[in-house]
Amino acid sequence: MIQSDFKGIKALQRQLSELIGVSGHEKPVVDFIQSQIEDNVEKMWIDPLGSLLAIIEGEGGKDRIMLDGHVDEIGFMVNYIDSKGFLRFVPIGGWDSRIFLGQSVKILAKDNKEFHGIIGSNPPHLTTQSERKTIVKISDMYIDIGLSTKEAVKSSGIQIGSVGTLYDPFVEFPNNMVRGKAFDDRTAVNVLIHLIKEFSAKPPLDTLLFSFSTDVQKLLKLLPVRLSFGVDLELQLSRLVDLQAFFSLQDSKQPLLLKLSKVLYLHGQLEPQF
Repeated sequence: MIQSDFKGIKALQRQLSELIGVSGHEKPVVDFIQSQIEDNVEKMWIDPLGSLLAIIEGEGGKDRIMLDGHVDEIGFMVNYIDSKGFLRFVPIGGWDSRIFLGQSVKILAKDNKEFHGIIGSNPPHLTTQSERKTIVKISDMYIDIGLSTKEAVKSSGIQIGSVGTLYDPFVEFPNNMVRGKAFDDRTAVNVLIHLIKEFSAKPPLDTLLFSFSTDVQKLLKLLPVRLSFGVDLELQLSRLVDLQAFFSLQDSKQPLLLKLSKVLYLHGQLEPQF
């Protein structure tokens, strides 16, 4: 049973967390998921939006149930390389700019080669007193990857349009707690992969449709049901679990399990409607 495979769940969470799959550039994650489930599903394909879809046929049931999780993560894109080899960047996704300064990052170059860097800005002793009291804008930050010329950066395979994300290695805490990046929504991806392997060994009554959706498809909300599979579903289990929200938000803002038509969402910051 899934609940008894805690070591496997944690090992897979590490692998998923350490992959880079910034929104719009999810192929490394999709390729990894394919390798994990290809022997456990009747059919598997990638749709025109880049999402990975898979089917496990039921044994006589008439219903079709979709389980969905998104594979992308927030990150940044290089939008300028200056003469000294520093990279300027723009965020991809909903970042809080206050956490950027001093952070280590990983950048994907050509052929998925990874480069480490660090985010910096003008040091305090070169800024005015008023400037030190304000939050540094992302446009005033840069990434230093240790290369000292624009030509050297381009030769490395990093170019305008290259993407990356914060370097946040997977770490185990006491009491079986873990930390890492991209837990939203790679935790759901982890669950879906384990469910596929579970139902491969013991087929379900009803047909199960699994959607590992990219950022584009995630934003379409209910459309993936018909765009990707071309079928009507009896039930769609969708979205993600924002783990941090359970611990940091006041009660009135806690994520709620809502039933909207035939779609179940676990979502943050929604007004209760019953």
